[in-house]
Amino acid sequence: MSYILLMIIFSISLQRHIFNKMEINKNLMDEFVPKLARCEPTLVKVVPGKVYAWCTCGLSETQPFCDGKHKSIESLLFKSLKVQFEKEEEVWLCNCKRTNNPPYCDDSHKNNTEPKKAM
Repeated sequence: MSYILLMIIFSISLQRHIFNKMEINKNLMDEFVPKLARCEPTLVKVVPGKVYAWCTCGLSETQPFCDGKHKSIESLLFKSLKVQFEKEEEVWLCNCKRTNNPPYCDDSHKNNTEPKKAM
């Protein structure tokens, strides 16, 4: 009888543990998705040899470039992406942060929208 009771207690404990992990993972997923800064790219004339810091978190007020705002969130996932160009040219830099070819725009913003917040 005590063995069955022990197994029931263990089962309930395991279910609670799994549920708590699921809640934590859901909250972490929200933290790991970058903010959609704008739904359009920025055309930038780059200078050869200059290092540019592209924002990965979407919080920067100087989009598409980093201003260090990622340091205000607890996630260690976000940091600026440093890029250097070999020649002077115009490039389209991503602002939606959903690109598969960072820091360049690949039109991913056409498939993404900022999630609507509940009122």
